[in-house]
Amino acid sequence: MPFKIFCVTVILLFFLAIVSCQHKDGDCIAFAGSIESCMQTIGSDCNNATFTANHSTYSDQCSSVSLFWDAPLYNMTILFKSQFMKPYSICIEPVGCTKAYRTLDDGREVPIEWKTFSREPVCFKTERSDRPTMKFRFDAGTQWRCYGTFINFSYKF
Repeated sequence: MPFKIFCVTVILLFFLAIVSCQHKDGDCIAFAGSIESCMQTIGSDCNNATFTANHSTYSDQCSSVSLFWDAPLYNMTILFKSQFMKPYSICIEPVGCTKAYRTLDDGREVPIEWKTFSREPVCFKTERSDRPTMKFRFDAGTQWRCYGTFINFSYKF
């Protein structure tokens, strides 16, 4: 049994070394896997990644979507877009392993406070109907604390 633990530990350390050596400073576009059963895996290899969650990508098949942020580190900015030029809301369930912020139309960031021990989503309305994109930043910090986290959301029109 101790040999199995040793092997798993060596493999995990090898994986961590690869991930930490590939990390780049700066900004990048997050990479995304295919959408399967209304779930998509996203990740990045930079400090400030951006992912666009476009309503038209999910609307035909999903009333709610789960993004699995693989090995969260640093920042993941998600732009929630709608193809409709009318007010809507984005509802997000509490996200673990991160601090969350909404960027208002004037550029200010507002921290999102999740209710403790609740999975109840928090909904945010567009500020202006002529700006169909809402911006949220999820800050996972500089130290790897979890293997991944889910960002569960839905659009409400």
